[in-house]
Amino acid sequence: MFDAVEEGDELFLVMELLEGQSLERRLTGGPLAAAEAVEILSQILEALEELHKHQIVHCDLKPSNAFLTPHGVKLLDFGLARTAAACSGNATRQTATTITIPGLIAGTPHYMAPEQVQGLEAGPAADIFAAGSMLYEMLAGTRPFDGASVVDVLYAVVHHNPPPLAGSRQVEALDQVIRRALAKRKEDRYRSARDMRVAMSAVPLTAGATAGAERRIVTRLIALPFRVLRKDDETDFLAYSLPDAISSSLSGADGIIVRSILVMLGEKEEALARLHERERSGGATGIVRAIMQSLRAYLEGDWEGCLKAMEAGEPMMRKDSEVLFYEVRHLAQIDQPARALDVLLQVLDSGFWCGSSLLRDPWLAQLRSSPAYATLVMRAEQQRARIHASFTAAGGPALLNMA
Repeated sequence: MFDAVEEGDELFLVMELLEGQSLERRLTGGPLAAAEAVEILSQILEALEELHKHQIVHCDLKPSNAFLTPHGVKLLDFGLARTAAACSGNATRQTATTITIPGLIAGTPHYMAPEQVQGLEAGPAADIFAAGSMLYEMLAGTRPFDGASVVDVLYAVVHHNPPPLAGSRQVEALDQVIRRALAKRKEDRYRSARDMRVAMSAVPLTAGATAGAERRIVTRLIALPFRVLRKDDETDFLAYSLPDAISSSLSGADGIIVRSILVMLGEKEEALARLHERERSGGATGIVRAIMQSLRAYLEGDWEGCLKAMEAGEPMMRKDSEVLFYEVRHLAQIDQPARALDVLLQVLDSGFWCGSSLLRDPWLAQLRSSPAYATLVMRAEQQRARIHASFTAAGGPALLNMA
Protein backbone atom coordinates (compact mmCIF):
# COMPACT_ATOMS: atom_id res chain seq x y z
CA MET A 1 0.00 0.00 0.00
CA PHE A 2 1.43 3.36 -1.08
CA ASP A 3 -1.01 5.79 0.49
CA ALA A 4 -4.35 6.31 2.21
CA VAL A 5 -6.19 9.30 0.77
CA GLU A 6 -9.27 11.21 1.84
CA GLU A 7 -11.07 13.07 -0.97
CA GLY A 8 -14.18 14.87 0.29
CA ASP A 9 -16.32 12.21 1.96
CA GLU A 10 -14.48 9.37 0.23
CA LEU A 11 -11.59 7.32 1.64
CA PHE A 12 -9.49 5.18 -0.62
CA LEU A 13 -6.19 3.30 -0.69
CA VAL A 14 -3.42 3.61 -3.27
CA MET A 15 -1.93 0.21 -4.00
CA GLU A 16 0.46 -1.34 -6.47
CA LEU A 17 -0.93 -2.26 -9.87
CA LEU A 18 0.44 -5.67 -10.85
CA GLU A 19 0.74 -7.09 -14.32
CA GLY A 20 0.26 -10.80 -14.72
CA GLN A 21 -1.99 -13.38 -13.08
CA SER A 22 -2.34 -15.31 -9.86
CA LEU A 23 -0.97 -18.81 -9.60
CA GLU A 24 -4.53 -19.96 -9.02
CA ARG A 25 -5.58 -18.63 -12.45
CA ARG A 26 -2.46 -20.07 -14.04
CA LEU A 27 -3.37 -23.52 -12.72
CA THR A 28 -6.75 -23.43 -14.43
CA GLY A 29 -4.81 -24.32 -17.57
CA GLY A 30 -3.59 -27.58 -16.03
CA PRO A 31 -0.43 -28.76 -14.26
CA LEU A 32 2.87 -26.99 -14.80
CA ALA A 33 6.12 -28.36 -16.11
CA ALA A 34 8.37 -29.49 -13.27
CA ALA A 35 10.99 -26.83 -14.01
CA GLU A 36 8.39 -24.03 -13.98
CA ALA A 37 6.81 -25.31 -10.77
CA VAL A 38 10.19 -25.46 -9.04
CA GLU A 39 11.10 -21.95 -10.22
CA ILE A 40 7.83 -20.51 -8.90
CA LEU A 41 8.06 -22.25 -5.55
CA SER A 42 11.74 -21.33 -5.17
CA GLN A 43 10.79 -17.66 -5.35
CA ILE A 44 7.96 -18.20 -2.87
CA LEU A 45 10.37 -19.94 -0.49
CA GLU A 46 12.85 -17.07 -0.82
CA ALA A 47 10.09 -14.69 0.26
CA LEU A 48 9.23 -16.98 3.18
CA GLU A 49 12.87 -17.05 4.23
CA GLU A 50 12.79 -13.28 4.63
CA LEU A 51 9.46 -13.34 6.47
CA HIS A 52 10.54 -16.05 8.86
CA LYS A 53 13.83 -14.26 9.49
CA HIS A 54 11.69 -11.48 10.99
CA GLN A 55 9.53 -13.97 12.91
CA ILE A 56 6.53 -13.40 10.63
CA VAL A 57 4.35 -16.29 9.43
CA HIS A 58 2.09 -15.78 6.42
CA CYS A 59 -0.51 -18.27 7.73
CA ASP A 60 -2.55 -18.14 4.51
CA LEU A 61 -0.23 -19.30 1.75
CA LYS A 62 -2.13 -20.60 -1.29
CA PRO A 63 -2.15 -20.20 -5.10
CA SER A 64 -4.50 -17.21 -5.07
CA ASN A 65 -2.03 -15.36 -2.85
CA ALA A 66 0.94 -15.91 -5.18
CA PHE A 67 0.93 -13.47 -8.12
CA LEU A 68 3.03 -14.22 -11.20
CA THR A 69 4.47 -11.03 -12.71
CA PRO A 70 6.94 -10.56 -15.58
CA HIS A 71 9.56 -9.77 -12.93
CA GLY A 72 8.90 -12.68 -10.58
CA VAL A 73 6.47 -13.96 -7.96
CA LYS A 74 4.87 -11.69 -5.39
CA LEU A 75 3.19 -12.88 -2.21
CA LEU A 76 -0.14 -11.19 -1.50
CA ASP A 77 -2.75 -10.92 1.26
CA PHE A 78 -0.91 -10.58 4.54
CA GLY A 79 -4.19 -10.07 6.37
CA LEU A 80 -3.59 -13.17 8.48
CA ALA A 81 0.17 -12.78 8.79
CA ARG A 82 1.34 -12.58 12.36
CA THR A 83 4.29 -13.29 14.59
CA ALA A 84 5.35 -16.91 14.74
CA ALA A 85 3.85 -17.46 18.18
CA ALA A 86 0.44 -16.07 17.25
CA CYS A 87 -0.37 -18.03 14.08
CA SER A 88 -3.09 -20.52 15.00
CA GLY A 89 -6.05 -22.45 13.69
CA ASN A 90 -8.27 -19.37 13.78
CA ALA A 91 -7.19 -18.82 10.17
CA THR A 92 -9.63 -21.54 9.17
CA ARG A 93 -12.54 -19.24 9.91
CA GLN A 94 -11.04 -16.10 8.43
CA THR A 95 -9.62 -17.11 5.05
CA ALA A 96 -11.46 -16.23 1.86
CA THR A 97 -14.00 -18.92 1.07
CA THR A 98 -14.12 -21.49 -1.67
CA ILE A 99 -16.12 -24.03 0.36
CA THR A 100 -19.15 -22.75 2.22
CA ILE A 101 -21.22 -23.82 5.19
CA PRO A 102 -24.70 -22.28 5.45
CA GLY A 103 -24.58 -19.27 7.74
CA LEU A 104 -20.81 -19.35 8.24
CA ILE A 105 -17.73 -18.03 6.51
CA ALA A 106 -15.60 -21.13 6.07
CA GLY A 107 -11.98 -21.16 5.07
CA THR A 108 -9.87 -22.58 2.33
CA PRO A 109 -8.34 -25.28 4.51
CA HIS A 110 -6.70 -27.20 1.67
CA TYR A 111 -3.30 -25.63 2.35
CA MET A 112 -3.40 -25.48 6.14
CA ALA A 113 -1.07 -27.52 8.30
CA PRO A 114 -2.53 -30.08 10.72
CA GLU A 115 -1.55 -27.96 13.72
CA GLN A 116 -3.55 -25.04 12.32
CA VAL A 117 -6.55 -27.27 11.68
CA GLN A 118 -6.36 -28.52 15.27
CA GLY A 119 -6.18 -24.99 16.66
CA LEU A 120 -2.64 -25.46 17.98
CA GLU A 121 0.16 -22.93 17.90
CA ALA A 122 1.74 -22.84 14.47
CA GLY A 123 4.92 -21.27 13.21
CA PRO A 124 7.06 -21.22 10.06
CA ALA A 125 6.49 -24.98 9.66
CA ALA A 126 2.87 -24.19 8.75
CA ASP A 127 4.07 -22.14 5.78
CA ILE A 128 6.37 -25.03 4.79
CA PHE A 129 3.34 -27.34 4.75
CA ALA A 130 1.41 -24.90 2.54
CA ALA A 131 4.40 -24.63 0.19
CA GLY A 132 4.45 -28.41 -0.14
CA SER A 133 0.73 -28.41 -0.95
CA MET A 134 1.27 -25.77 -3.63
CA LEU A 135 4.15 -27.68 -5.23
CA TYR A 136 1.98 -30.81 -5.32
CA GLU A 137 -0.87 -28.92 -6.99
CA MET A 138 1.44 -27.33 -9.55
CA LEU A 139 2.81 -30.73 -10.56
CA ALA A 140 -0.39 -32.80 -10.37
CA GLY A 141 -2.95 -30.18 -11.38
CA THR A 142 -5.09 -31.07 -8.36
CA ARG A 143 -4.96 -30.27 -4.66
CA PRO A 144 -3.32 -32.79 -2.35
CA PHE A 145 -6.21 -32.56 0.12
CA ASP A 146 -9.77 -32.19 -1.10
CA GLY A 147 -13.33 -33.14 -0.25
CA ALA A 148 -16.98 -32.27 -0.63
CA SER A 149 -17.11 -30.31 2.61
CA VAL A 150 -14.87 -28.47 5.03
CA VAL A 151 -15.01 -31.44 7.39
CA ASP A 152 -13.82 -33.81 4.66
CA VAL A 153 -10.90 -31.55 3.77
CA LEU A 154 -9.82 -30.94 7.36
CA TYR A 155 -9.98 -34.64 8.11
CA ALA A 156 -7.82 -35.38 5.07
CA VAL A 157 -5.26 -32.75 6.11
CA VAL A 158 -4.90 -34.29 9.56
CA HIS A 159 -5.18 -38.00 8.75
CA HIS A 160 -4.50 -38.71 5.05
CA ASN A 161 -1.54 -38.48 2.69
CA PRO A 162 -2.05 -37.52 -0.97
CA PRO A 163 -1.42 -40.11 -3.72
CA PRO A 164 2.26 -40.27 -4.75
CA LEU A 165 3.37 -38.51 -7.92
CA ALA A 166 4.99 -40.33 -10.83
CA GLY A 167 5.92 -39.58 -14.42
CA SER A 168 9.71 -39.30 -14.36
CA ARG A 169 12.62 -39.77 -11.99
CA GLN A 170 12.71 -36.01 -11.46
CA VAL A 171 9.04 -35.87 -10.53
CA GLU A 172 9.48 -38.80 -8.14
CA ALA A 173 12.40 -36.99 -6.52
CA LEU A 174 10.26 -33.87 -6.13
CA ASP A 175 7.54 -36.06 -4.63
CA GLN A 176 10.00 -36.96 -1.87
CA VAL A 177 10.51 -33.24 -1.19
CA ILE A 178 6.74 -32.82 -1.02
CA ARG A 179 6.36 -35.79 1.34
CA ARG A 180 8.69 -34.21 3.86
CA ALA A 181 7.07 -30.78 3.56
CA LEU A 182 3.64 -32.38 4.13
CA ALA A 183 4.67 -34.39 7.18
CA LYS A 184 1.89 -34.42 9.76
CA ARG A 185 4.29 -33.63 12.60
CA LYS A 186 5.88 -30.22 12.15
CA GLU A 187 9.12 -31.57 13.64
CA ASP A 188 9.41 -33.91 10.64
CA ARG A 189 9.20 -31.15 8.03
CA TYR A 190 12.06 -29.06 6.68
CA ARG A 191 13.55 -26.92 9.40
CA SER A 192 13.35 -23.81 7.24
CA ALA A 193 12.17 -22.50 3.89
CA ARG A 194 15.81 -22.42 2.83
CA ASP A 195 16.26 -26.13 3.58
CA MET A 196 13.27 -26.95 1.38
CA ARG A 197 14.54 -24.72 -1.40
CA VAL A 198 17.96 -26.39 -1.26
CA ALA A 199 16.32 -29.84 -1.41
CA MET A 200 14.38 -28.81 -4.51
CA SER A 201 17.41 -27.31 -6.22
CA ALA A 202 19.25 -30.63 -5.75
CA VAL A 203 16.85 -32.24 -8.24
CA PRO A 204 18.33 -31.73 -11.73
CA LEU A 205 15.47 -30.87 -14.08
CA THR A 206 16.06 -31.89 -17.68
CA ALA A 207 13.90 -31.88 -20.78
CA GLY A 208 12.55 -35.26 -19.67
CA ALA A 209 10.93 -33.61 -16.67
CA THR A 210 8.68 -31.28 -18.64
CA ALA A 211 5.57 -33.45 -18.59
CA GLY A 212 3.03 -33.05 -15.81
CA ALA A 213 3.07 -35.54 -12.97
CA GLU A 214 0.56 -38.32 -12.52
CA ARG A 215 -1.13 -39.35 -9.29
CA ARG A 216 -0.63 -43.05 -8.65
CA ILE A 217 -3.16 -45.20 -6.82
CA VAL A 218 -1.04 -47.46 -4.66
CA THR A 219 -1.23 -50.10 -1.98
CA ARG A 220 0.80 -49.37 1.14
CA LEU A 221 2.54 -52.29 2.79
CA ILE A 222 4.40 -52.60 6.05
CA ALA A 223 6.49 -55.62 7.04
CA LEU A 224 6.16 -55.72 10.82
CA PRO A 225 8.91 -56.88 13.19
CA PHE A 226 9.12 -60.61 13.84
CA ARG A 227 8.39 -61.99 17.30
CA VAL A 228 11.51 -63.39 18.95
CA LEU A 229 10.71 -66.87 20.28
CA ARG A 230 14.07 -67.48 21.91
CA LYS A 231 16.24 -64.58 23.05
CA ASP A 232 19.69 -64.59 21.52
CA ASP A 233 21.91 -61.51 21.56
CA GLU A 234 23.55 -62.57 18.30
CA THR A 235 20.32 -62.95 16.30
CA ASP A 236 17.79 -60.63 17.98
CA PHE A 237 18.55 -57.94 15.40
CA LEU A 238 16.92 -60.15 12.74
CA ALA A 239 13.51 -59.31 14.20
CA TYR A 240 13.88 -55.88 12.56
CA SER A 241 16.45 -56.47 9.82
CA LEU A 242 14.50 -59.30 8.12
CA PRO A 243 11.31 -57.20 7.72
CA ASP A 244 13.49 -54.41 6.38
CA ALA A 245 15.02 -56.79 3.81
CA ILE A 246 11.53 -57.98 2.83
CA SER A 247 10.44 -54.36 2.44
CA SER A 248 13.42 -53.61 0.22
CA SER A 249 12.62 -56.58 -2.02
CA LEU A 250 8.93 -55.73 -2.34
CA SER A 251 9.67 -52.09 -3.06
CA GLY A 252 10.39 -53.05 -6.67
CA ALA A 253 6.76 -53.97 -7.35
CA ASP A 254 4.70 -51.36 -9.21
CA GLY A 255 1.71 -49.99 -7.35
CA ILE A 256 3.15 -50.72 -3.91
CA ILE A 257 4.67 -48.27 -1.45
CA VAL A 258 6.64 -50.02 1.27
CA ARG A 259 6.84 -48.00 4.44
CA SER A 260 9.65 -48.08 6.97
CA ILE A 261 8.78 -49.97 10.15
CA LEU A 262 9.96 -47.09 12.32
CA VAL A 263 8.02 -44.52 10.30
CA MET A 264 4.87 -46.64 10.34
CA LEU A 265 5.02 -47.38 14.05
CA GLY A 266 5.96 -43.82 14.94
CA GLU A 267 8.26 -45.24 17.62
CA LYS A 268 11.44 -43.31 16.99
CA GLU A 269 12.06 -42.73 20.70
CA GLU A 270 11.48 -46.40 21.54
CA ALA A 271 13.81 -47.44 18.73
CA LEU A 272 16.50 -45.10 20.05
CA ALA A 273 16.03 -46.43 23.58
CA ARG A 274 16.47 -50.01 22.36
CA LEU A 275 19.56 -49.11 20.36
CA HIS A 276 21.12 -47.34 23.36
CA GLU A 277 20.30 -50.30 25.59
CA ARG A 278 21.83 -52.75 23.15
CA GLU A 279 25.00 -50.67 22.85
CA ARG A 280 25.34 -50.44 26.65
CA SER A 281 24.87 -54.20 27.03
CA GLY A 282 27.77 -54.87 24.67
CA GLY A 283 25.79 -57.69 23.04
CA ALA A 284 26.32 -56.48 19.50
CA THR A 285 29.73 -56.78 17.92
CA GLY A 286 31.34 -56.46 14.51
CA ILE A 287 29.17 -55.48 11.58
CA VAL A 288 25.96 -55.52 13.65
CA ARG A 289 27.42 -52.99 16.08
CA ALA A 290 28.55 -50.68 13.25
CA ILE A 291 25.10 -50.77 11.64
CA MET A 292 23.38 -50.15 14.99
CA GLN A 293 25.63 -47.18 15.77
CA SER A 294 25.08 -45.60 12.36
CA LEU A 295 21.30 -46.11 12.62
CA ARG A 296 21.20 -44.66 16.12
CA ALA A 297 23.17 -41.57 15.02
CA TYR A 298 20.89 -41.15 12.00
CA LEU A 299 17.73 -41.28 14.14
CA GLU A 300 19.27 -38.71 16.48
CA GLY A 301 19.91 -36.39 13.55
CA ASP A 302 23.68 -36.72 14.02
CA TRP A 303 24.70 -37.17 10.39
CA GLU A 304 28.40 -36.72 11.16
CA GLY A 305 28.20 -39.45 13.79
CA CYS A 306 26.34 -41.68 11.36
CA LEU A 307 29.09 -41.23 8.79
CA LYS A 308 31.85 -41.90 11.33
CA ALA A 309 30.15 -45.11 12.46
CA MET A 310 29.96 -46.34 8.87
CA GLU A 311 33.59 -45.42 8.21
CA ALA A 312 34.67 -47.31 11.34
CA GLY A 313 32.78 -50.43 10.26
CA GLU A 314 33.56 -50.21 6.55
CA PRO A 315 36.43 -52.76 6.55
CA MET A 316 34.01 -55.36 7.95
CA MET A 317 31.13 -54.25 5.75
CA ARG A 318 33.17 -54.83 2.59
CA LYS A 319 33.03 -58.57 3.29
CA ASP A 320 29.24 -58.61 2.80
CA SER A 321 27.73 -56.94 -0.27
CA GLU A 322 24.24 -56.84 1.26
CA VAL A 323 25.57 -54.98 4.29
CA LEU A 324 27.33 -52.59 1.91
CA PHE A 325 23.95 -51.94 0.32
CA TYR A 326 22.65 -50.81 3.71
CA GLU A 327 25.60 -48.42 3.85
CA VAL A 328 24.51 -47.00 0.47
CA ARG A 329 21.03 -46.37 1.88
CA HIS A 330 22.40 -44.54 4.92
CA LEU A 331 24.80 -42.46 2.84
CA ALA A 332 21.94 -41.38 0.58
CA GLN A 333 19.88 -40.33 3.60
CA ILE A 334 22.64 -38.19 5.13
CA ASP A 335 23.24 -36.27 1.90
CA GLN A 336 26.40 -38.08 0.75
CA PRO A 337 25.37 -38.89 -2.85
CA ALA A 338 28.89 -39.16 -4.31
CA ARG A 339 30.04 -41.62 -1.65
CA ALA A 340 26.76 -43.54 -1.92
CA LEU A 341 27.30 -44.01 -5.66
CA ASP A 342 30.90 -45.15 -5.12
CA VAL A 343 29.81 -47.78 -2.59
CA LEU A 344 26.90 -48.83 -4.81
CA LEU A 345 29.38 -49.56 -7.60
CA GLN A 346 31.22 -51.85 -5.18
CA VAL A 347 27.93 -53.55 -4.31
CA LEU A 348 27.21 -54.30 -7.98
CA ASP A 349 30.79 -55.43 -8.62
CA SER A 350 30.46 -57.92 -5.76
CA GLY A 351 27.45 -59.55 -7.42
CA PHE A 352 24.54 -58.15 -5.40
CA TRP A 353 22.23 -57.04 -8.22
CA CYS A 354 19.48 -55.30 -6.28
CA GLY A 355 17.67 -53.87 -9.31
CA SER A 356 14.17 -53.65 -7.83
CA SER A 357 15.43 -51.92 -4.68
CA LEU A 358 17.41 -49.44 -6.79
CA LEU A 359 14.19 -48.47 -8.54
CA ARG A 360 11.84 -48.25 -5.57
CA ASP A 361 13.65 -48.09 -2.24
CA PRO A 362 12.55 -44.75 -0.68
CA TRP A 363 15.90 -44.36 1.09
CA LEU A 364 17.55 -43.98 -2.32
CA ALA A 365 15.21 -41.25 -3.61
CA GLN A 366 17.94 -38.58 -3.51
CA LEU A 367 20.12 -40.57 -5.88
CA ARG A 368 17.56 -41.27 -8.60
CA SER A 369 17.96 -37.95 -10.35
CA SER A 370 21.68 -38.61 -10.94
CA PRO A 371 22.73 -39.79 -14.44
CA ALA A 372 25.41 -41.95 -12.78
CA TYR A 373 22.72 -43.66 -10.72
CA ALA A 374 20.65 -44.34 -13.84
CA THR A 375 23.72 -45.96 -15.43
CA LEU A 376 24.21 -48.21 -12.40
CA VAL A 377 20.53 -49.22 -12.42
CA MET A 378 20.79 -50.17 -16.09
CA ARG A 379 23.95 -52.16 -15.38
CA ALA A 380 22.27 -54.03 -12.51
CA GLU A 381 19.29 -54.89 -14.69
CA GLN A 382 21.55 -56.14 -17.51
CA GLN A 383 23.46 -58.34 -15.07
CA ARG A 384 20.23 -59.70 -13.60
CA ALA A 385 18.82 -60.46 -17.07
CA ARG A 386 22.03 -62.25 -18.11
CA ILE A 387 22.06 -64.42 -14.98
CA HIS A 388 18.36 -65.18 -15.33
CA ALA A 389 18.89 -66.27 -18.95
CA SER A 390 21.76 -68.56 -17.90
CA PHE A 391 19.65 -70.00 -15.08
CA THR A 392 16.76 -70.71 -17.46
CA ALA A 393 19.03 -72.22 -20.12
CA ALA A 394 20.52 -74.55 -17.51
CA GLY A 395 17.06 -75.89 -16.61
CA GLY A 396 16.82 -74.02 -13.34
CA PRO A 397 13.03 -73.55 -13.37
CA ALA A 398 12.52 -77.29 -13.87
CA LEU A 399 14.83 -78.11 -10.98
CA LEU A 400 12.82 -75.80 -8.74
CA ASN A 401 9.55 -77.17 -10.09
CA MET A 402 8.72 -73.77 -11.60
CA ALA A 403 8.34 -74.88 -15.20
